[in-house]
Amino acid sequence: MKKKIHPRPDIDERLVRPFREMEDVLSLSCVVGDAMERCNIMHPDIKPRAADKKIIGPAITVKLTAGDIVDCLAVYQVARPGDVIVIDAFGEIELLSGGADVRPGA
Repeated sequence: MKKKIHPRPDIDERLVRPFREMEDVLSLSCVVGDAMERCNIMHPDIKPRAADKKIIGPAITVKLTAGDIVDCLAVYQVARPGDVIVIDAFGEIELLSGGADVRPGA
């Protein structure tokens, strides 16, 4: 499988800061999704690894394909502190590339 790594765009922290300041808003993702008229919202099955934490930050996405065995760890060379890493593993929800167990609590 061919691996493409795109450079991380510069993100203006002034765009992210207002969302971080709303961390205590109940169901912030719903508020933002409604304000965006549900455009570009994530599927509700996508959950944070730690259920007791909110995730607020620029998303760095990794897209794998079915049966992909390409190591996706290169994302850590692109991501910066505060970024949110989202991995699309072609619908796989229990095993990640390389066999890592990604089930909640695993």
